[in-house]
Amino acid sequence: MNPVLFVTSHLCSGADGLISILNINPRIEMLCPQIVYEHPTDLEPLIEQQHKLSNTAAIYGDYLWYNSQFSCKALYKLCKFVYVIREAKPSINEITEHYKHSIDMVPAYYAFRLRRICEMAKRTPGAVLLTWNDLATGKGLPLIEDYLRLKTPLVHNAELFMHSELDNVPNEIIEKSQECYERHLYFLRHLELRQTV
Repeated sequence: MNPVLFVTSHLCSGADGLISILNINPRIEMLCPQIVYEHPTDLEPLIEQQHKLSNTAAIYGDYLWYNSQFSCKALYKLCKFVYVIREAKPSINEITEHYKHSIDMVPAYYAFRLRRICEMAKRTPGAVLLTWNDLATGKGLPLIEDYLRLKTPLVHNAELFMHSELDNVPNEIIEKSQECYERHLYFLRHLELRQTV
């Protein structure tokens, strides 16, 4: 079976930019068909899609933004995972602005996703952990190249990772969510993941 990569993140983390970078690579096709993965056979609709590379080196990909998209424990051993997280203020402000979610709902979504990413990362030693800063600077891309054994380097594009100027969420919500981010990042940093120093 062809390799399958899941980019696992929360909304407005910078993972959209990463997916654009991955799609430029000749071996990777981030198809993002919005499948719910409940069983290994759920990979079939993904790897049956057209890929730009028609051999066993082709890497198929999907992204996971919500907890309900992935519930199959057997896939942890079959697939590759890249985790992307971002600090609270830009994440929550952008989610509130761009996805029109209520301010009350966004911090709960953000916390649920951070917790779920930690749960998944525990099961995938050797996977890649990236922060938004790792993507913005390009420092995290060599980790993915090594993890996926890519011969063609990933091409960094800083324009995909612009700083957010949004400030529409009350500071007390941001502060509480930032504490949540720092707690989960600390946990992730102490797992056996590929990460920047």
